[in-house]
Amino acid sequence: VFFFFQAEDGIRDSVASRGLGDVYKRQLQTLMSAGKSKLRFDFQYVKASSYTGLKSGELKLTHLNVDYIKNKHVIIVEDIYDTGRSMKQMLDCFKAMSPTSLRTAILFHKRNPENLPFKYIGDFTGFIIPNKFVVGYNLDYNQKFRELPHLCVIAEKGIKAFKSQ
Repeated sequence: VFFFFQAEDGIRDSVASRGLGDVYKRQLQTLMSAGKSKLRFDFQYVKASSYTGLKSGELKLTHLNVDYIKNKHVIIVEDIYDTGRSMKQMLDCFKAMSPTSLRTAILFHKRNPENLPFKYIGDFTGFIIPNKFVVGYNLDYNQKFRELPHLCVIAEKGIKAFKSQ
């Protein structure tokens, strides 16, 4: 079983800032060792970026290796499902690499009218959240607020104050 974690920018490529992916990785390793499981698993990070400010655009995937996916059971671990475009593109890309199975684990599924046409719900979903721009828990706005230990909605005043120059 291979777990792929999305890293949205160069900051999350460093071991110290992989955030959510490392949390999942540690928890899975603990579960596997506690149960003396014989299941073999590996973790790979894929850099996926699509956001500029508040807008989602074209998805760019890097650090993706076909050999890690072909004929393997794959779970994509995603922090947030927002517009649905990134997930659709990522699933299409992964499916083209012929995994044995492909599933998703999504921490935050946003109730966003833009994702309704995709009719997609993750195989494993943590929380359904309102259609607001959220930060914290490793989600950022223009590289700010990623380190918050909780999820919060960024107010219009905050959006204006931290808009990229």
